[in-house]
Amino acid sequence: MLLTVDIGNTNIGAAIFDKNNIINVVKTPSLKNKNDDYYSSIFFDLFKNYPIKNAVIGSVVSELSSPVKNALQKIIPNIFVVSSETYCGLKIKKQTKYKKGADILATSCAANTLYGDSIVIDAGTATTLQIIKNREFLGYIIAPGLSMCAKALHDETSLLPLVDTPKNPACWGNNTIEAIQTGTFYGHALMIDALISEIEKKAKHKFKTIATGGNIPKLLNLMKRPFDVIDYELIFKGLKLIYNLNHEKTF
Repeated sequence: MLLTVDIGNTNIGAAIFDKNNIINVVKTPSLKNKNDDYYSSIFFDLFKNYPIKNAVIGSVVSELSSPVKNALQKIIPNIFVVSSETYCGLKIKKQTKYKKGADILATSCAANTLYGDSIVIDAGTATTLQIIKNREFLGYIIAPGLSMCAKALHDETSLLPLVDTPKNPACWGNNTIEAIQTGTFYGHALMIDALISEIEKKAKHKFKTIATGGNIPKLLNLMKRPFDVIDYELIFKGLKLIYNLNHEKTF
């Protein structure tokens, strides 16, 4: 069995693979003020019934990388940490080689392996789009995430409320809440639609669109172009693929 751990800005996600099958997925909040012992107790309770001897970690939160790794080392013998320099099976141009997070590497690796030429739309704390063609990582886009935009609008103004996800926002609102919902949620969906269209125009290529991330359900009814694939476990699959590409050289 293999444990894959994704340390994100909002949550730490973990998935257990038995060969190629995910048999359990759990999430816990990313708490930067907690130490090794805290995470050790969480991981021990979650995985004490599984014979896990290997784990792979991908992190975009530097403050949590060491506490989580140290916690896992108390219960799992072999830990492999994905870095920006880790081999992921893709051709990467020199100027972008050392600037990508583990989440970018993992989802790009998984999308390329599972779906071919792809644009990966990862709608989490940030919204990212990654472009993969002919096994080459062409580049990526990073934008503020959906929840981040809504929160910033509330935090940086005196009177604007923090709004919930709308079911079917109109093109414009008739009151403040509707207006914010349209600008934030509808606007985010239109941004993604427009970026996909512009990427395909510039690349002169038709890509599969692969959606992942916790905010994807909030966008589905607003997209003009439906996603080709929705895969909420994409990052775990990518971490496993990267582990498979590297572990023989590591252990």
